[in-house]
Amino acid sequence: MAPSECTHCAVAFPSLSNDLRSRLRGDLPSSDADVKHLLSMVESDALRCDAELERLNVQVLRLQNARQRIQQREAACVSLLAPIKKVPADILTNILAQSSTTNELWQKRGVDRSGLVPSTVILSGVCASWRKLTHSTPSLWANFSIVSSRKIKNLGHLLHLLKLYLQHSYQYPLSFQVSCSKTIHIHADVYTLLCQHAERWRAVTLDIDNKSLQLESLLNIQGRLPLLEEIEIMNTGGSNNFKPFSVCPRLRKFICGAMVDTINIPWVQIEELVLYAKSAVTAAECCVRCPQLTSLELYTTQTSKIDRVREELPFVTSLKLTLPTQESHDNQTLLANTFKQFALPALESLTIYGEGNLAHSWSPHTFRSFLKASACSITSLTLETVGINSSELIEILSNLPSLTSLEIIDQFVNNKVDEANNQAKNLAPQIFDHEVLRALTYDELRPCLVPELTSLTVSAYGSAFKDEDVVSMVLSRYDLGGNAVKTLRTVNLTIDCDINESVYKPLISLKRYGLNAQIC
Repeated sequence: MAPSECTHCAVAFPSLSNDLRSRLRGDLPSSDADVKHLLSMVESDALRCDAELERLNVQVLRLQNARQRIQQREAACVSLLAPIKKVPADILTNILAQSSTTNELWQKRGVDRSGLVPSTVILSGVCASWRKLTHSTPSLWANFSIVSSRKIKNLGHLLHLLKLYLQHSYQYPLSFQVSCSKTIHIHADVYTLLCQHAERWRAVTLDIDNKSLQLESLLNIQGRLPLLEEIEIMNTGGSNNFKPFSVCPRLRKFICGAMVDTINIPWVQIEELVLYAKSAVTAAECCVRCPQLTSLELYTTQTSKIDRVREELPFVTSLKLTLPTQESHDNQTLLANTFKQFALPALESLTIYGEGNLAHSWSPHTFRSFLKASACSITSLTLETVGINSSELIEILSNLPSLTSLEIIDQFVNNKVDEANNQAKNLAPQIFDHEVLRALTYDELRPCLVPELTSLTVSAYGSAFKDEDVVSMVLSRYDLGGNAVKTLRTVNLTIDCDINESVYKPLISLKRYGLNAQIC
């Protein structure tokens, strides 16, 4: 066999010789010895070829691995150009903080979430740099919640997560929530761990609706809360004299949904109070204990006869009233009782929120009496699902000449089809209509409502006005120079119906001159 040399690797392999060709084509028979000799040569060449193929395969595999490593290096180099790599560490920390606001160490509400992984733990596992950043940022681990409506079976997992968060938060102030239902016990070891770090508590929420649980005995923290600024207590279990928070030198905000008389806190320090009280009388009795009060939010559920003098809260600048879902005349009484109970001379912001389909719940006379007794200058008014009509709104605004910001959120479905006669029926009054727009429109020939208004926000189902009326009102109050009405600078209009966008083009074009108009 004549050898043949590979042009790439210079390895010679025999090819078909002339002698073998002649033997194959000839008529003379070949001896067995000659054929066996030829076969041994062929087998030897095959073994050499196999060995060379194996060597080349190993080399190909080595080159493929090298190529893969080169590609990994290339991807790593390209990743250095990613925008996230150029974000400064402080900004990235803020991004991670916004993404780790729901650190639920344990939560079960109707579904099994025992395998839940808190958000900060997830973020710390993205990459080495994020793990280093999260572990060096205690604030990411200082906010967590333990909420359970079922028995906690895997207590070890919960305690492990709690220890992890307490360890990585170092000495950073803690904000946490502990909540359980009537029949659930959160193990005492959880409270023991939390109480070991009582000196770091900054904001605490307790909602323990279990009257057989002696929560006060578990919270052995009295006098050990130097950083506590905010408490939210919705339930205290079975305690009738809850004292763990009686000494809190920095406490300023208190949210109370439990029986007020059962909780002992330093009331004279409270500046922000959110109170779920049975009646306006109970709320007033509680507010009197807070001489430094500046912000008040009330949720009352029962009407009662007013047999006490009006209480003056001299420093309250913000008031929010929440009306529960019940009959409209009860809500009217609730509002009236609340306005009768208080005088707020420093009041600047008023918010009234209704929790249901309220109708005609406003008491104009009582509101005027409240304003007269308070002698305040309200600059911000928010009305959300209160169920008043446009005439009542005009009446309200006529008593607020100093108003600069007005927000109306009307979530009522005003029109609904009656399937019996296939006709539309009105379920709730329309609070913002063409009459309100007309009263807000500036005209030299007649007085204008809320002349100091600079910001208007309206969100409603359907519309009881024309798009042109809105544009005319805004333009009439924009850039009036020395006139008696201030320029309207912000307009946010959200209507759940079709609008004619072309009509609003004049408002959009005024953005470059300072008008912030959002129409959708």
